[in-house]
Amino acid sequence: MKEQRFDKNVYMEFFYWLYQSLASSLCFWCVNILYIAAVFLLSIDGRNVFSFIFSLLFIGPGCIVMIGMTEELAKEKSFSPVRLFIKTFRQFWLKGFFYWLFAWIVSVIMIFDCFFFIRFSYGKWLIPLFVLLACLSVSFSINCWYFQVRNPASKPNQVLRIAFYYTLKKWYVSLLDFLLLTSLFLFFFVKPQWCILLGPSIVFGLIYFNNRKLMRTMDL
Repeated sequence: MKEQRFDKNVYMEFFYWLYQSLASSLCFWCVNILYIAAVFLLSIDGRNVFSFIFSLLFIGPGCIVMIGMTEELAKEKSFSPVRLFIKTFRQFWLKGFFYWLFAWIVSVIMIFDCFFFIRFSYGKWLIPLFVLLACLSVSFSINCWYFQVRNPASKPNQVLRIAFYYTLKKWYVSLLDFLLLTSLFLFFFVKPQWCILLGPSIVFGLIYFNNRKLMRTMDL
């Protein structure tokens, strides 16, 4: 029986991918340090809701970079995670923030609408609508990140158009993307150590392959 080469050993392969995941996740949280600070320094209290909401304003660049890194992983299978993160960040950070800004604004409006209308008996029937709109806005931003990464030369208006179309057409994919992304930031309150070390790599890997499986790359 042939001996396995050292670099092809199953254990080395495991630790290689573990290192890739850890390094990518840590890079992600470095650009989202504001959210980490909010979670660790602030108590879960209604008085701090504005601080938590503000800390989520800047997650867009890191999110689109993680999807971009997964795209490179699907192509090359091997890369330096820190260098690739910096390269992808320079390429996509502004568009990532722009696409997320829409979802953040809509979600904030919907949250405050919920707080306002829940005080009225008839207003409780509007809560599901507000939640749905917030969900769709976040899913729309995720689709924008995905299509921008898959079509880096496309203009924002082209990406916005196709993302809006797929958000509605593939609503079940959009719902899963929304649940994956929100679970990353909500689960941080429960198990921050796991979210810091592996959460982003797992979540954005699932988002990428979830979208790739059901959405063909389109020539925008």
